[in-house]
Amino acid sequence: MPELSKWLENDELNYRNSNLEEFFIKDWDGMGITKRMNEFIQNVQNDLDRVRLQDRFYNNIVMWEALIASRKQVFIRSMIGGMERRFEILDNQVNHIAFTHHAFDEHLDLCRNKRIKCRDSTRVVLTYPSTANNDFIHANYIQGAPLFNKFIITQAPMKNTIGDFWRMVWQERSPYIFMLISRKEDDRCAQYWPRKTGDQITYYGLTIMNSAVDEFRLPLFRVTYLIVVGPERDEVCIYYMLNIGKVI
Repeated sequence: MPELSKWLENDELNYRNSNLEEFFIKDWDGMGITKRMNEFIQNVQNDLDRVRLQDRFYNNIVMWEALIASRKQVFIRSMIGGMERRFEILDNQVNHIAFTHHAFDEHLDLCRNKRIKCRDSTRVVLTYPSTANNDFIHANYIQGAPLFNKFIITQAPMKNTIGDFWRMVWQERSPYIFMLISRKEDDRCAQYWPRKTGDQITYYGLTIMNSAVDEFRLPLFRVTYLIVVGPERDEVCIYYMLNIGKVI
């Protein structure tokens, strides 16, 4: 096995979060959480018999205007089996707030799913490098209660957006990348990171190197240690975490 660089040998993951600790001390409501989970389970069961539709949107996803009765149950099972079992969708107007998505409309060739809009007010605007032809990537900042950290959620990279993905990582100095989908099928996600130890790729003057792959450090994730080297030889060290239940 190649010798690990010093930042890997000496690093110890620090999971402490002062905001999270303060929340559990002052604001944690176990009974309230239990009640909320029970209500969520009941809502999921109720959704087996209906689809919440308002105008042309379902949870900000553009839908067709008419739902054919014979296909209703298939459609409902599909939604329940996917997103709805993982994310609670509140049955109120919050899910249908109108927003602008002009940048998205102008760069449809850079968007994996044309139905999922990228909101202008929270999108990540790419500024690196200054000579790039566009500033668009299908990615949005996610922050605020009940989250305790700032996140960026983005689509799985396509072949023509891999460079933009690493532009964003470099610009935002992102220390962690969590991959939530599988790469079992190439059309779901491009191979956007160097997979094997010692491999490297280059985009927009950035060199992304695979320093090591650890199958055992964390029980639920395969951790890949990536180093991104910029044009001035400065570095960003990244933990790339892939759920070991997924197949890449």
